[in-house]
Amino acid sequence: MAAKFLIFCGLVSLASATIKLQEIFSWNVVDWNYPDQFSKQQALRTGALIPENALPVGIERWRNKLFVSVPRWRSGIPATLNYIPLDAPYEPSPKLTPYPSFEGNELGNCQTGLTTVYRVKADQCDRLWVLDVGTYGYDNVTNVCPYTLNVFDLNTDQIIRKYVLRPEDIVSTTFIANIALDIGTSCEDTFAYFSDELGLLVGTEQVMEIQPQLFHARPSRR
Repeated sequence: MAAKFLIFCGLVSLASATIKLQEIFSWNVVDWNYPDQFSKQQALRTGALIPENALPVGIERWRNKLFVSVPRWRSGIPATLNYIPLDAPYEPSPKLTPYPSFEGNELGNCQTGLTTVYRVKADQCDRLWVLDVGTYGYDNVTNVCPYTLNVFDLNTDQIIRKYVLRPEDIVSTTFIANIALDIGTSCEDTFAYFSDELGLLVGTEQVMEIQPQLFHARPSRR
């Protein structure tokens, strides 16, 4: 049986240190919103859609959208970045809608498509920061595209900034999944931080890698 994926809404009481969770959405199998039934059946026939292979790993809310990322660890994932419209009639297991579109999630399209996304971050300037790691597969990972930072304008659903990481920004062991933002006095005064296993990428208009020794394990220190 497929694993059940849950999204909870939680309230934490600091006084009693208890956590109360309310289940909002849950899936045994994840499905997608296709424009019509013919398109969906064609995707099922060709293997472009294999619902049981989908495993969501990240969520982010912006206004009436709940973004859900689904890495392409296995085949049959039609879109790695998706959303659930929170202002739509409630469904306990809603279908995912590709963001910004199916075409914008085309596997291997390094110019305009997203290959694999883990985490996304929405900011107060109505932007969505999306790091595409560019890989396909889990055990046998294939690098389809380079690491790419995409910044979407959430009011227009258009990419307003795109940065392809240079070979000198990363090493062979680089794995970046999380994003943190630091916004200064204006929306243009923004720093993006990407955590690596043994380093940290700090991005503005350019990307600089910081890799001090404090990121390395020191077994002798307690």
